[in-house]
Amino acid sequence: MYSGTFILAAISTLQILIVDNTAALVLQLSPSTITGLHQIVQAIQQYDYNTALAYHAHIVGGGSFTEISAFMPGVKSLIQTAQQLQVYIQ
Repeated sequence: MYSGTFILAAISTLQILIVDNTAALVLQLSPSTITGLHQIVQAIQQYDYNTALAYHAHIVGGGSFTEISAFMPGVKSLIQTAQQLQVYIQ
């Protein structure tokens, strides 16, 4: 499980950059993972955090552990925190 301060940045449509205070990691993402992440974003934009968490669970349940383990725990934490604090993104 990845822990610590991190920054996620899209490098291209199939890559993600993860940076913390000790290292940087560039991951190649599969089209199914990219689609799932887009679904999470769409659910968040509609303020539907339960659906966003369901999409997260779907990605984690069907995705490659080595592909998603570095960033999906952080994504889940962000969704849960936004839900608890009733954050609305425009």
